[in-house]
Amino acid sequence: MSLNDKINFFKQLEPKYIVLFACWSVWFVNFLVRMSVPVLLPSIQIEFDISYLELGLMMSGLTFGYAVSQIPSGIIADRTKKKYVIVPGMILFSIAMVGSALSNTSTILILMLLTAGVGLGTYYPAATSLIAAWFDRGERGRAFGIHETASSVGSVVGPLLGGYLVYAFGWREGFTVLLIPGLLAIPIIWYLGKEPDIELAGLKKEKIILNPILLPTAVYTLMIMGWMAFTTFLPSYLTNIGYSDFAAGVMFAIMPLVSVISMPVAGHYSDKFGRGKVVFTLLVISSPLAFFVTYLEHWIPIIIILILIGVTLFAAYPVIIALISDKIPASNRAGTFGFVNAIGMVFASTTPTAVGYLIDILNYQIAFLTISLMVLAAALTMLKINKKQRNT
Repeated sequence: MSLNDKINFFKQLEPKYIVLFACWSVWFVNFLVRMSVPVLLPSIQIEFDISYLELGLMMSGLTFGYAVSQIPSGIIADRTKKKYVIVPGMILFSIAMVGSALSNTSTILILMLLTAGVGLGTYYPAATSLIAAWFDRGERGRAFGIHETASSVGSVVGPLLGGYLVYAFGWREGFTVLLIPGLLAIPIIWYLGKEPDIELAGLKKEKIILNPILLPTAVYTLMIMGWMAFTTFLPSYLTNIGYSDFAAGVMFAIMPLVSVISMPVAGHYSDKFGRGKVVFTLLVISSPLAFFVTYLEHWIPIIIILILIGVTLFAAYPVIIALISDKIPASNRAGTFGFVNAIGMVFASTTPTAVGYLIDILNYQIAFLTISLMVLAAALTMLKINKKQRNT
């Protein structure tokens, strides 16, 4: 296909799909970076001769910066064009990547990763609001499902890219290379991330009512808590039972790979049959799977369980986002998304520490049982939401 053919292809697409492509690209970069950084940490530890505590602070800084920027960036995005929030965030991230590569102490690197997290965190509330504005309620589930495949692809490519960079060049060069996709994402979202044909000034500002989204936010938070704890310790469990680091990485990649298909499918069915039913079904099926993994050692049943987790727990994520978007007034959508994501990320940042402590003092079975209970609690909360909706 020639360049002109590609240009004509994009011109024939509906504007909303061009916007979705632009958002997908930036979300892919977001996860590409966040999943690459952990692979760079061992080399950083050797060069700076630092403790695991300081190493943990680097990832905590990235995550914390990401969380704290959600609410203010969402509030600003409700009052201006979304690209005016996302692009400065990506520029800030790019500057932080340069600073990370040039860091000569662990303290400076922690501050640079904190800054990078702040920059990356400006994306999500603005982008989810933009997607919800372009797609009607009846097609919003599928749109968010397609969008979230970017996180899955980034979760696969990120560790592979980070591993190659640190092996072939070094961690400083790794940060420098990670700057490139961030720079490429800036013109994509600037030129293609257009707003719907409505005047921003004409949007009537509606009062934010938290009550309709409190329980869905609880479902979202419990899901993210379970997801973060499981994805953090699954590789260590696999290496603990005898698999190599490479084999553990390949097995881990099965979940996001499967979710590239399961996310849009789940979103599509939520448009047809209702978000609450789909989320509840997916969470109920997925709730015992993390616990079951700890009783398996042969690779075939482990892979089957990981496929099921990719089909269920991973696929539930875009559906709950679509459900929350259905309950938010358009004028406050970005700010509310920022609130929801900030709450989820803050609580989720505590679960790896808690689950890791349980592994230290007890065993993987008990620790992973708590993960299954988190997902079950999310399912039961979703059931309560469904009952309330039937009674109204």
